[in-house]
Formats: sequence, structure tokens, C-alpha cells
Amino acid sequence: MALAEKEEKWKNIFNQLDTDGSGFINMRELKQIMQTEGQELCKADADNTGFLEEDEFRNMLAALGKDEETIQKCLTLCDRDGDGKINYKELHKVLYQ
Repeated sequence: MALAEKEEKWKNIFNQLDTDGSGFINMRELKQIMQTEGQELCKADADNTGFLEEDEFRNMLAALGKDEETIQKCLTLCDRDGDGKINYKELHKVLYQ
């Protein structure tokens, strides 16, 4: 797959998640996606550490039927410091800025 095709595919995936077209996946959109799939947003932090570890985030998105490419895009988007954990500040920056 050519680079332009990959970029277009990622753009389409992001746009499916960004239902209001704001350029961001906000909390309402994330919550709507999870509620649509019968999940509760508050159960994403399964071990109550205060952040989503990569495997928790990956499992949550996989349970929503997202493919590996979408999961990786979301991880890259949310895990701003690259530590394999998504904390509140990182998620907030993605959702509200």
C-alpha cells in the first residue's frame, strides 16, 4: 500500500471516530462509541492505577471491534510521552485541545 493510501486510510478511520468533525476525538465521542458498544467509559482503567496501560487501552478498543491499525493510531494519538500509559492529562489534551 502506497504512503498516500495509508494516510487516506488513517484519515478515514479518524474521521469515523471524530463524529462532529472538530479534528479531535472528544470525551463525548469516545463515550458515545463505548456506549454504542455496551461498554462503560469508567471501566477502561481495570486495575485502578489512574491511567490506562497500553494493554488495557488495546483491549478496550479491540472489544469495540477496532482493528490493529486503528488501535495503533489511537495509541499514538493518546500516549503523548510514549511511556505505554495513557494518563488523564494525555487523554484530556487529545479530547479537549
